Amino acid sequence: PALEIVMGMDDLQVRSAATDIFSYLVEFSPSMVREFVMQEAQQSDDDILLINVVIEQMICDTDPELGGAVQLMGLLRTLIDPENMLATANKTEKSEFLNFFYNHCMHVLTAPLLANTSEDKCEKDAVVGSTKSNTICPDNYQTAQLLALILELLTFCVEHHTYHIKNYIMNKDLLRRVLVLMNSKHTFLALCALRFMRRIIGLKDEFYNRYITKGNLFEPVINALLDNGTRYNLLNSAVIELFEFIRV
Repeated sequence: PALEIVMGMDDLQVRSAATDIFSYLVEFSPSMVREFVMQEAQQSDDDILLINVVIEQMICDTDPELGGAVQLMGLLRTLIDPENMLATANKTEKSEFLNFFYNHCMHVLTAPLLANTSEDKCEKDAVVGSTKSNTICPDNYQTAQLLALILELLTFCVEHHTYHIKNYIMNKDLLRRVLVLMNSKHTFLALCALRFMRRIIGLKDEFYNRYITKGNLFEPVINALLDNGTRYNLLNSAVIELFEFIRV
């Protein structure tokens, strides 16, 4: 509990020291940290759980370059990486921890993404006279950086948490919300959104395929390609690669 308290303090130096301590703990024994947070969940509300405090610190990083957020995201990725989770005859750390993470923490991680891709938000940020297809969402550089970080972590989840992330994406219609970011004026964020979709398609999963086709989720990708015009850049190349992969 002490670590959560100091990580939530306003004093930057104290918070930085707490982050370093948390980093050492995760590097020393991610399993120990996972066990602690799962026990903690039985006694505490979601908003004061250690992992959620860490996610909040990542989201609220005031550094323009999000240095602290990048560090915290790396630690989160270590904690949710099945490669370092233990499996014994009696229990499987992977299933227990991922159940915990998706039930208690995932909504905190995706909150900025969902908030910045809601219809209300996008309409407020839209250029006057624009159509929904070219709505700019979001246009703030620091927010775009944060969303790119979150998407990077979600893409990692798609690759490593097959069952849990699939349920989450379907239930929240998450891919549709992510693809709103294809309209961002920040190409790096649009590429992150496209990469997320590419990972999903790369799994060749029938459930995902039906979800994408039924939801007409190629439309924002095609719109982005058309808006890109004749420019041959990273976005253009990435979209073409996506369709080449599907065609083959």
